[in-house]
Amino acid sequence: MHRAIRLYHVPLPPPGQRLRLGREKTHYLRDVMRLKVGETLRLFNEAAGEWRARVIALKREEIELVIED
Repeated sequence: MHRAIRLYHVPLPPPGQRLRLGREKTHYLRDVMRLKVGETLRLFNEAAGEWRARVIALKREEIELVIED
């Protein structure tokens, strides 16, 4: 069963752009939700709607995503 992870984030870059998340969100995604490189999640906010993002790098203090669609 695939879990749907959604995370509020402002601002959201356009598709194709990379996004680095700081320590707090990295801890949540890596240690609590156990996301791995290659997995996807949904980023959302009231202005941009909802976008799919893929984990492309996972470090101790930051996670890097690419916005897909």
